[in-house]
Amino acid sequence: GYRGESGVNLMETIVKFKAGRCKRDGKSVTPLEARGVVQMGISPEDGLCHFQWRTRPESRLELDLIVFEGDARWRRLG
Repeated sequence: GYRGESGVNLMETIVKFKAGRCKRDGKSVTPLEARGVVQMGISPEDGLCHFQWRTRPESRLELDLIVFEGDARWRRLG
């Protein structure tokens, strides 16, 4: 993650919400047990937009994707 010497998260948060993860197997989607948080924001280190998934409550970073304009979109499933 992007933490300064004080351990504070320095990423400028755009959106943050509680979210689990799922595993896709062909056409099936199965929820995983892990609880987590999705956070999207701008990193001061590289100036890029990051989509992150962290465990909850430990805040351990498990997924960090760089998102460029036009690469992704939000949509409701179901």
